[in-house]
Amino acid sequence: MDILKISFTHENWIAPKLVIYPNPYANWQATCILELTRSYEGNINSELQTEEHENKGDLVFAPFINGRERGYTVYYDSKEVSFAENRNSDQIVVYPFKWQGVPEKEFFEKRRYLAPHEFYEALKGILTELGLGDVL
Repeated sequence: MDILKISFTHENWIAPKLVIYPNPYANWQATCILELTRSYEGNINSELQTEEHENKGDLVFAPFINGRERGYTVYYDSKEVSFAENRNSDQIVVYPFKWQGVPEKEFFEKRRYLAPHEFYEALKGILTELGLGDVL
């Protein structure tokens, strides 16, 4: 019986990259942060392919919907950060934690609010939380 052997050489290595799954229901703040992210895609992809980030995978933006809060959850290296327009105001809300099983006290202490126009600051905070703060 032949055993299939795969050698992970540079030729068949798939470089990590920015991956975006669209959210047609995203609010305008989340959409602006996403578009700002796209403008840094080259920098992000270059950083993901450095030795420091080896074997940490893609930086993935996936839809996040929590009632009126409609934005994105960003996954990277077993971490996740969600962001959207806050349900009670026009502020940007950033949740720098995994949603499953988060204690109520931690939920209220760790979430962050930014002014509706602070897209760069939101993106910088999100990437910093994920260990990619030097990209911008």
